[in-house]
Amino acid sequence: MKYFVLLRGINVGGNKKVVMKELKHLFENKGYSDVSTILNTGNILLRSNNDIERVEKDIAEILGSNFEFDIPFIVYRGNELIQFLETESVKQLIQTVEKGDKVIFTFARHLKKEELHELKATDEFELIHADSSIICLYFSVNKVGTPAVMKVLDKALQKRGTSRNLNTIKKIIKKLEEL
Repeated sequence: MKYFVLLRGINVGGNKKVVMKELKHLFENKGYSDVSTILNTGNILLRSNNDIERVEKDIAEILGSNFEFDIPFIVYRGNELIQFLETESVKQLIQTVEKGDKVIFTFARHLKKEELHELKATDEFELIHADSSIICLYFSVNKVGTPAVMKVLDKALQKRGTSRNLNTIKKIIKKLEEL
C-alpha cells in the first residue's frame, strides 16, 4: 500500500531542523520501501504492507526516538488524496485557478463540524470542499496574504493541521503515481 506522511512545523526559519535524507534512511531502516521525500517541508511517500495504524505507530517511534523535539504528523493512504482531488468541486477549482490565486490543502484527522463552521464563516477565503480529514480552500493573494489565511486555519484547528499549496500537492500526486 502507498502512504504519504505530512510532518508539521519542521525546517521553518531554521527551527526544528530535520534533514530529509536522514529521515528517509530512518524509514528504510524500519523496513519501509520506495521511501522518498518531497521538498524540505516534511512530505514523505512510502510503501508498506502494514495497515495505517502500524505505520502511524512506527512513525511516532521513529520521530520520538531520533529527534529532541515533538514533530506532529499525519499519515494518509495514497488513494485518500487522489479521491479527494477527484471531488468535482476540487477538480474544477484546480482546472480554473488563475495567476494570483492560491489553493491550499489542509490536513487534519477528525475535523469537527464546529471547526468547519468557523472556516466557512470567514471572508478571508472560500472553503471549496472539506471532509473529515482534508480541507481545500481558495483565496486571491490580491485580497489576503497566505500568512493571514494560515493564522485563521491555525486558530480554527488549534494548530493540529498542516497545509500544503497546490504546487506541492501536484508534486506529491506525481510521486504517488510513480511509486
